[in-house]
Amino acid sequence: MCRDMLCHIEDKPPFYEEIFRVLNPGGHLIGSDWFLGSNALSTDDYKIWHENLKKAGLDFFFTEPKETIAAYSRSGFENIKLTDNTGWIFEESNRHLEIVHSTSREALISALGDDGYKNIIERTEHRAAALASGALLHMNFQAQKPV
Repeated sequence: MCRDMLCHIEDKPPFYEEIFRVLNPGGHLIGSDWFLGSNALSTDDYKIWHENLKKAGLDFFFTEPKETIAAYSRSGFENIKLTDNTGWIFEESNRHLEIVHSTSREALISALGDDGYKNIIERTEHRAAALASGALLHMNFQAQKPV
């Protein structure tokens, strides 16, 4: 099970190969992760969001869904399925934004300072915009090692 962490791995194919190696025959790889939409690299909100992540010291290495499917397949996985849940994540991002603007505002400012708080707001707004434009996707995935 991998939840929203594969996007932090720069060289994914060896990682997929290792997962495949240690799985029992018939075993499943399941999880969720962030992916690039086909227009990501030409979308300002995505570019700004990604730059903000880098400034915060966070490394992300997003791929398009078709790249991931191909890499799983090359690693030996079968029955590969990606299910788009971007709409749900978009709603959660907006809910998160409402919380940081209201009930958590003072606690966040106290803990992070004004600049830290502003950075969270900016990252969340640009992530929501990237999700809304289709530049950023969130998907569930599953793949199986043959028996």
